[in-house]
Amino acid sequence: MTDQHNPDNSNNTEEDYSFIDEHIKSDANTWKKYVNKGLVLALYGLIIGFFACLMFYILSPWAQEEFAAKDKNQVQLSTDSSTDRDEGTNEEPSAESDGEGFTFTEENMEQMNSMVISLSKKCQKSMVEMVAIGADANVLSSSAIVSGVVVAETPSDLYVLVPGSILGGDYRYRARFVGGEFYDAEFVMDDSTSGLAVFQIKRKSLTDSDKSYYKTATLGNSYAASQGSFVLAMGRLYGSSFSLGQGIIATPTGDSSLSTDNYRKLVTDIPAGSEISGALFNFYGEVIGVITPTSSAEGANFISALAISDLKTAIEKMSNGREVPSLGITGTYINKSLAEEMGLVEGMFVSNVTIDSPAMLGGLQNGDIISSVDGQTVLAQHSLQNIIVQHDVGNTIDIEVYRAGKSGYKLTKLTVTLMADRK
Repeated sequence: MTDQHNPDNSNNTEEDYSFIDEHIKSDANTWKKYVNKGLVLALYGLIIGFFACLMFYILSPWAQEEFAAKDKNQVQLSTDSSTDRDEGTNEEPSAESDGEGFTFTEENMEQMNSMVISLSKKCQKSMVEMVAIGADANVLSSSAIVSGVVVAETPSDLYVLVPGSILGGDYRYRARFVGGEFYDAEFVMDDSTSGLAVFQIKRKSLTDSDKSYYKTATLGNSYAASQGSFVLAMGRLYGSSFSLGQGIIATPTGDSSLSTDNYRKLVTDIPAGSEISGALFNFYGEVIGVITPTSSAEGANFISALAISDLKTAIEKMSNGREVPSLGITGTYINKSLAEEMGLVEGMFVSNVTIDSPAMLGGLQNGDIISSVDGQTVLAQHSLQNIIVQHDVGNTIDIEVYRAGKSGYKLTKLTVTLMADRK
């Protein structure tokens, strides 16, 4: 019998299984392999990053123009209300007294003159000369040159408000700042009710000089302007597109119930030329009125301007390429005492309904007296327009009117679908 504990057998066993012995060999080149791989990956990253930056640099201008967020390219303007007239923070300097004891001296006259010059330079940066050019590349006439004001801007465009009288025919439009170059201006939208239009100028087309020069105007609160307030008129006033006039608001700017104008007007004591256009600025260089060839009464010798607070919603719509709705009527507000005296009903007396207008299609008639629109009381022609312009073309509004009959005035409810006034 073999002895299992024989030392010789034990040695044989170690030899038989020696093949399973493990030996860890150190590889001196391992760290170098990892370093090389890291360097290769870093090199690939640099190459990819370089080409990514290069493509971003090349495509960034195009991407910004093509894929800019809609809200960044939409014009948004704040609106004012008549309750703001006594609540504004921008109140013109005034003496505690009625001016008694104040004496004009050479010194303060020079200060006032210096202030007006400084203010005019500030306002001038927002003014634009717009020219309509015919097919023969010539300016058509003096009426084809108007002054406008930069009312808004987006990352890609400037928006210029001008009188709509410049529109018509197959024209090309060019615009420039004072002393600057002419740029192509593209028509965006117009509003026949206000007689205004908005044009667009591409920011990228501006020279570096004009980019650093121009300034988008601040649209002020025309409700805060009162009789006697200082105003500066600028634009095509006396044959030149960058003329200047200064004066005051000559008449009260409160609501006039007898007015048949679609928008309130600021009447000044500044002499008016012919075919005038431009903007009216307050003491702080804010636009409070828009001057058009028709904003002053026919034959008037002084400049009048459409109140900017009444126009802001329409300007915003036009700048965003949206049509401004219209009702298509002319009327006069009949107050309570006048209604009693004339045997009428208090409200907006409709003196004329435009043919094929939303008003006519909705059933309004000459002689109707509008009591309310969408539940809002109508106090004047321009207050009616302020209600209408809050809506979009295609919207319906509810109108309550009093219509004369054999037994007197009877309340009638109408529904009108709004359209743009395309004259």
